[in-house]
Amino acid sequence: MPLITITLGEGEEEQDLRFEVTMENYNQHINDSMPDEKVGPAYNFLMAHVHQEDKAKFKDIILVDEKVPRGMLAILMMGEVSQAMNGTLSVKIKKPSKSLNK
Repeated sequence: MPLITITLGEGEEEQDLRFEVTMENYNQHINDSMPDEKVGPAYNFLMAHVHQEDKAKFKDIILVDEKVPRGMLAILMMGEVSQAMNGTLSVKIKKPSKSLNK
């Protein structure tokens, strides 16, 4: 199972959080995501896959008043997990060339 490490903060305040994610887990998250809800699915996915030893640290960092996730942080962290899962693959969309027979 791939281990993804996300580092938050800088210098002495730097903290690493590890996530254990398989492609199947990641694909299920994508399938479960709804267009009008981003924070909940991201937080739930990260919480489900954070390394057991990092779970308390993750909760301290991401939750406000121990119950509400910091939405943008959850989305940014999910973006880092997405990037790690997709590796170095580059995707480009090219515009169709104009037909000479118009």
